Amino acid sequence: FFSAADAGIVQEIRAQGLVNAAFSGSKAWVSVSGHAEVVLDVAKKKELWNAAVETFASEGPESAQTVLLRIDADSAEYWENPGGAASLVAGWVKQKLTGKPAEPGDSNSVEL
Repeated sequence: FFSAADAGIVQEIRAQGLVNAAFSGSKAWVSVSGHAEVVLDVAKKKELWNAAVETFASEGPESAQTVLLRIDADSAEYWENPGGAASLVAGWVKQKLTGKPAEPGDSNSVEL
C-alpha cells in the first residue's frame, strides 16, 4: 500500500507493526492479520507506481513523503456469499421468522 510518510498509520506501524487489513466486495470479504513495515525503497515505489496512486501522492515515487506499507500475513479469514447482500438480508429475515439458522455462505480461517 502507498501512504504519506506522516500519516498516522505509518507512525503506528513503526511503533508496533501489528496490523489487520480487511477487503470487501459485493459478495466476499477477507481479513488479513500480520506484521507490517514501512518501505522506503525508491525502486520498489517506481515499480508499483500508477496513475491511481498519483492522484493522492502527487510528490512522486522519489519523494521521501511517499512510502510503501508492506504486510507479511500470519493469518487470514474469508467469507463468501454468492447471493450477495440481498441473499444475506433474506437469510437474516428467514432466521427471525423461522428460528432456523441463516446460511450466509462459506467462511474459513487460514494460518499462513
